[in-house]
Amino acid sequence: MRKEVMWYSGLGFLIKVGEFGSNSLYDQGLVIKEEMIEWPIGFKEHCVQCLDQEYPSGKRNRCLPRVLTFVALEDSLGMSLACTALCFCVLMAAVLWVFVKHRDTPIVKANNRALSHVLLISLLLCVLCSLLFINHPHTATCVLRQITFGAVFTVAVATVLAKTLAVIQAFKARK
Repeated sequence: MRKEVMWYSGLGFLIKVGEFGSNSLYDQGLVIKEEMIEWPIGFKEHCVQCLDQEYPSGKRNRCLPRVLTFVALEDSLGMSLACTALCFCVLMAAVLWVFVKHRDTPIVKANNRALSHVLLISLLLCVLCSLLFINHPHTATCVLRQITFGAVFTVAVATVLAKTLAVIQAFKARK
């Protein structure tokens, strides 16, 4: 089985530039005569790695500059997100204060006082972590964003799971 490899030249003609041959199932070969190919003007034979501040174009034939976009605190969206985060922070702090003030009441004791405090503190820190995502990113804030939010959110989810398991055990013990 033989197939011809054709190339569309700039003149509008298909030119034979090679052959694909197969004598058996395992013996396949592609022979291309590069000198027969008429490359477009300015076409490079090798790939170039784009710099960190660049990205490849859709056709992957050149590098384009990256445009840095971020939510600025001065913008209306940035300001509203920051205000919302601070409002939720105040709300979480108020709920935590109520839990600490009434820590010896039966309701707080039944709600697993220690886990409730850990959950409220971790939720408070999660809300504060969202402030790291507002404004121009720097190396320190980029590293802190991922690590801090990941750690605090993991503690919050683990605390919710621990509280759920405590409730399940309480119902099992009742039976």
